[in-house]
Amino acid sequence: GEEVDDKRCRAESLQDLCYAMLLTGRYDVARERGDGALALAESQHYGDIRENCHYLLGEVGTRTGDADLPDHHLDRLQDLHPELPFLRDFLSAVDITSVLSLKR
Repeated sequence: GEEVDDKRCRAESLQDLCYAMLLTGRYDVARERGDGALALAESQHYGDIRENCHYLLGEVGTRTGDADLPDHHLDRLQDLHPELPFLRDFLSAVDITSVLSLKR
């Protein structure tokens, strides 16, 4: 990724690592990787990765009891999808790891 400056590949890899760390209970590392992936996704306008990272980081916050983290990320997701006014409430009520698909 970095050697050839493939920012998309790096963002996807960080996102995937965030997901893996979330599933294995390594929440601090999940948050670090997710924050890195999100920053790259936002700077490069990778909308799919940006959305996935908001989902993942919100779940990190839910699992660690950090209420501000899911609030922030679920609010961002709701902002991205005004056509789905129920989205934030729905995502607050479900564990997204059971339904999340990291699509390419």
